[in-house]
Amino acid sequence: MPVIAVGGFNQPDQIEEAIASGKCDFVAMGRQQFADPDFVNKTLMGKEDTIAPCLRCSCFNPLASDPGARPIPELWHCAVNPWGQRELRWRNAPKPTGRRKVVVVGGGVSGMYAAVTAAERGHDVTLLEKENKLGGLLWFTEVDTDKESLLKFRDSLVARCKYAGVNIKLGTEATREMLEEMQPDAVICAVGSHPFVPPIPGVEHASHALEAYKDIEAIRGKKVVIIGGGAIGCESGYFFASECGARVQILEMRDEMAKDSFPSQRAALLPRMDKAGMILNCSVTTKEITENGVKFLDKDGNEQFAEADIVYYCCGNRSNDDVVKALEGVTPWFVTTGDAVKARTVKQATYEGFCAAMDIL
Repeated sequence: MPVIAVGGFNQPDQIEEAIASGKCDFVAMGRQQFADPDFVNKTLMGKEDTIAPCLRCSCFNPLASDPGARPIPELWHCAVNPWGQRELRWRNAPKPTGRRKVVVVGGGVSGMYAAVTAAERGHDVTLLEKENKLGGLLWFTEVDTDKESLLKFRDSLVARCKYAGVNIKLGTEATREMLEEMQPDAVICAVGSHPFVPPIPGVEHASHALEAYKDIEAIRGKKVVIIGGGAIGCESGYFFASECGARVQILEMRDEMAKDSFPSQRAALLPRMDKAGMILNCSVTTKEITENGVKFLDKDGNEQFAEADIVYYCCGNRSNDDVVKALEGVTPWFVTTGDAVKARTVKQATYEGFCAAMDIL
């Protein structure tokens, strides 16, 4: 009986291994074809490094909790493919009337997608990135093995930039004087965001959760307290607990953990967090961070103390609007995208970078 496997096939080598090993006769690609309809063509052309992977980020959510309900579905977006479900609109979009000189400031997801799109539409594109690598906040995916799809997406954008002929300048922090000297026709400002530092007494004894990835060995077997139980705090905490053997406790002011995650993601994540032995505290108020832990009020108003070797906070990000204000107006065509507008997700960063480039005519 022929066996067809489906789900989670993001790379050609996965498919080759599954078929060659005899585990299945065929592989069906569903959402992966939404993420990158050119999956097969890129494989044939030897450009596997440019394939955009499906992030499995619940493009079909939210699903009704009542299986008998039939809500009117909303038009959905693919996080890595702005063309998804909008093919006719973008296929009929106006073509550029000339080759423009475009400067993209910031080499995160939004900046790279803008640069790729502008270059593929025939423009002369220069990408300025102040760090020595591209990817913006996705740098931590090189360490977090649970984020392999995000890492592949970052790497695919880097490869696409090079194939498209984008002039990439790393270690280059854009200034107003620099941009004025370059005399671009258009500037796309995708300078990202920075972690919000909560106004908690003793916060100098803590650091942002992503800082842990710079020296992941330092948390092995340690008592770790994370202030903030949103998606990032929970997912980082789970990695620390499951892969690094850390004893993780999360303090969250809301009544549920990972409340900003999609239902299907929460349904998968929360049981794993419990199995990893994480201590989860909801509806709490953090009072003070000390050298050896965190004082907080539990949901009943009783003061508690969470002992910790290391304390991290994970309370959201804020846009780098100071950088935006320093650069805006340098040219009449100046557009801000991604986290530089407001800290959000990969989906918004991708779509806004794409649209900004499509608007350059």
